[in-house]
Amino acid sequence: MHILTGEELAGIMAALSNVRNGIKRLSDETKPGQRYLTDTQLAQELSLSKRTLAKYRAKGEFGYYNLPGKILYAESEIDEFLKRNYLPPFRLTDNAPTKFEIVGALSYSTVILSLRTELGGKPTHLLGD
Repeated sequence: MHILTGEELAGIMAALSNVRNGIKRLSDETKPGQRYLTDTQLAQELSLSKRTLAKYRAKGEFGYYNLPGKILYAESEIDEFLKRNYLPPFRLTDNAPTKFEIVGALSYSTVILSLRTELGGKPTHLLGD
């Protein structure tokens, strides 16, 4: 059986104090009904890797809480991130089957559409940044 030294006990108490301070800060900043997701939960929910989430954090795509040993994301911030990056569908217009109507606004991607109607070919859709 190992008996903790004063230094070991002080280290444990400091770590617990950091966790308590992080939880207090988080509770002070929360809105009633706010839900938080861990790195693992968010990665699973969005079918992304934890590394991709780390890249998004580094780019400042959304905020996060960095508690000792735990990263949390506010669900409302993730919802806003998804809304900012939503690309609406495009569809053929009823009166002009050879032209596309872009529905809504595009965010960061550019959509290039090319139709081969004069050659009788199928429409070709090229998506790029």
